[in-house]
Amino acid sequence: MTIPRRIAFATVGCKLNQYETAALETAFGAAGFQRVDFDQVADVYIVNSCAVTHRSEADSRKLARRAARLNPEALVVLAGCYSQLQPEQASAVEGVGLVVGTDARQQLVALVEEALSGVLPRQALTDFQPCAVVSGPTSAPRRRAYLKVQDGCDFDCAYCAITLARGSSRSRRVEEILREAELLLERGAVELILTGVNVGDWGKGYSPRRTLAWLARQLLGLGEGFRLRFSSLEPQFLSGELFELLGFEPRIAPHLHMPLQSGSERLLERMRRPHTVAQFIKFCSIAKFNDPAVGLGTDLITGLRSEEHTSELQSRQAIS
Repeated sequence: MTIPRRIAFATVGCKLNQYETAALETAFGAAGFQRVDFDQVADVYIVNSCAVTHRSEADSRKLARRAARLNPEALVVLAGCYSQLQPEQASAVEGVGLVVGTDARQQLVALVEEALSGVLPRQALTDFQPCAVVSGPTSAPRRRAYLKVQDGCDFDCAYCAITLARGSSRSRRVEEILREAELLLERGAVELILTGVNVGDWGKGYSPRRTLAWLARQLLGLGEGFRLRFSSLEPQFLSGELFELLGFEPRIAPHLHMPLQSGSERLLERMRRPHTVAQFIKFCSIAKFNDPAVGLGTDLITGLRSEEHTSELQSRQAIS
């Protein structure tokens, strides 16, 4: 009787990373691996890394070193955004045997199989491919399930390296999204959270151009008994059709998260953000007009490099 090879996963960073780790768990399970907790002895450890901050990079390295201490004979894989941006640094982490970039994760099962058989490519980095996943998560989800619809970003924000880590904006195919949504609903999900790097840009590449609101309507057509939630949406992708869904479709969660980043017009310009404070306030007002009970969330960056005290005061006044 063959003993299943044990594999453990750890995720650093965003909801999209969490989704992609779940997809990897499904793929490795189909290949005969047995998943164990990350603090247990395993034959393979996979750290799905993040590079959004220095802290997330440090956490990714720390987890890889912890895995190597748990089992010095194990294959430790450092995958994801940090590996894509800093492959040499990732390779230098003690105990790491394989460094895999963001899109190369689609070949991760084969890469691990080769490494375990003695063929060990030290780094596996590929050009960015059309938006795809290894395989959608098929294990029974919690009542909430993430559904990847998009990857990459075309913005050029001064503080962000996500375009380098994940490439340009790509939309996942409608038929793949609907097929995975059906499976998640069959397995007990009652809320699907649409996720990606820049979710509002879904539809790019379609002719004629499709929109996120159009996709939401296709998903809602799958049946009753569940609702959709949008993850973070950039303000400029909000449309009248999307506001209408938020206000009048009860199966859309009454929540809108829009990253502002700064309440100072001057700082927004320095950040190369594609919106103004006035536009942000306008979108908040429209959302509240359509649904007074909608919950609004945002992100703010404090302490942008060379930010002055007067700018901080301007930020507070603008968003108060």
